[in-house]
Amino acid sequence: MAQLIALALAVVAVAAVLFVPSYSIETSSSDHGASYFVVSALVVNGPGMLVPLGIPLLVAVAPVAARGRAWHPVSITATVLLAAFAVIGAFSIGIFFAPAALVEIVALFLHAGPRARAEKLAAQ
Repeated sequence: MAQLIALALAVVAVAAVLFVPSYSIETSSSDHGASYFVVSALVVNGPGMLVPLGIPLLVAVAPVAARGRAWHPVSITATVLLAAFAVIGAFSIGIFFAPAALVEIVALFLHAGPRARAEKLAAQ
């Protein structure tokens, strides 16, 4: 469940980066004075913005899609990559992915709790 919440938070982060106005543009002309616009990253950067935003989104999808024994290493890798993306890009778009990274970390600890120990005992 925590993995799904992290994925939802990553989707919300992508939507926020793309559509929330975060750039201000001021234009001036000699006959009309000054105009001030507030626009989103998608307007300023164009569709090329989808590439860097797709990376953390794919990373957040990986643990949800992984099954069986692959889940744990995929989840650890996804958590490290998402946290690294959030920290490295903290002064730009990375900060939007911090909540998803924190929930990924929580998901690792939740899985390592009593339920995981019971699964290990049952597998032996």
